[in-house]
Amino acid sequence: MSLRSVQLVTPRLFTRTRIAAFSTCTRRFESHSTSDPLRFSVGVGYSGKDTPPFVSRERANEAAKKGFQPDSKIGRWKREMMALGGGRVELFDTMQESKEDDWTRENSGLADRRRWGSGEDSFFVNESVSRKTYLAVQDGVGGWSDAGVDPSLFSESLTYHMYTSTLKNPSAKPVDVLIKGYAGVLADEGVKCGSSTSCVVSLDKGRGLLEAANLGDSGFTIIRNGAVHFASTSQTVYFNCPWQLAKLVNKTPDAASNRPEQADLYQQALKPGDMIVLYTDGFSDNVHPHQLVGLLKHVDNTLASPENAFLDPLEREVERARLLADVLVAYGRMVMGREDVQTPFELEAAQNRLKWPGGKLDDITVLTVHVGQD
Repeated sequence: MSLRSVQLVTPRLFTRTRIAAFSTCTRRFESHSTSDPLRFSVGVGYSGKDTPPFVSRERANEAAKKGFQPDSKIGRWKREMMALGGGRVELFDTMQESKEDDWTRENSGLADRRRWGSGEDSFFVNESVSRKTYLAVQDGVGGWSDAGVDPSLFSESLTYHMYTSTLKNPSAKPVDVLIKGYAGVLADEGVKCGSSTSCVVSLDKGRGLLEAANLGDSGFTIIRNGAVHFASTSQTVYFNCPWQLAKLVNKTPDAASNRPEQADLYQQALKPGDMIVLYTDGFSDNVHPHQLVGLLKHVDNTLASPENAFLDPLEREVERARLLADVLVAYGRMVMGREDVQTPFELEAAQNRLKWPGGKLDDITVLTVHVGQD
């Protein structure tokens, strides 16, 4: 089905990290108050940084070879996850590159975007268990590339083993999912070394409850009644160096390394109409919270158009999540290519006496969830 187009208005490194002792995890709990069962509609959006217009098509095809290969167990599973999303469109009218070489006609195919994938990011969605929906986003730490290590291998292995743990234990707490996933990547002979941030969330439709474990600078936000209701906070060693799960070789010097038990734990009550957004820092470094809210309003206005009156209530919920994921990735990518937009990353750099104009080029992964009621 087609939707009326959305009109939008513009508004980690591994290097020099260190091993450090950290305090125990924080917990932010909110008791639930929803008595009727909820339902969750999930949208998936992703894009690697090594894709047009930031690099040539040839370089994008070469970058797509990173990570587990398609004929491997994890590679086959990865293709299943990629098929859940990747319908991203670009905001052509605001990207200078599209005016200069009109790359969009050649490179905007869905098959290309799925093949190019999410770069060093990884994610999973598991809606197959009876009571809970599990989601997670991981960001492989790109600094490992300087040591000749493919950062995608660690994040993809971590994600795969987290996913399989939810199949084996469909009532697991997010921190337990994180612990199982980390144990899996440590035992995975296909991953020699690497590190990754992680944010894993479970959504309990019977209890109306979100539970989460977040380690590093990925995260999640809950939007309610047109405003940010709750947002997780980042864990960082210092600027641009997040806390991270790591697999080190011979006690690799100057490497940050944390335990899953050090993740911040969250529990939040959910209400019908809530929108939950999980993201890697490729999104949160480039898009302010108020812009996230504004983009959701654009999506809601699109769905409220008479041209989309044919959607029934459930279709509308599905499209709200799907379209928002698409728009958030497109907007984040637009900002990455500009120096005239003040981003969260620019502001944080300034606080650390560094000059960084505009957006930060990075992989971006977004999972969106519309909360409905059965």
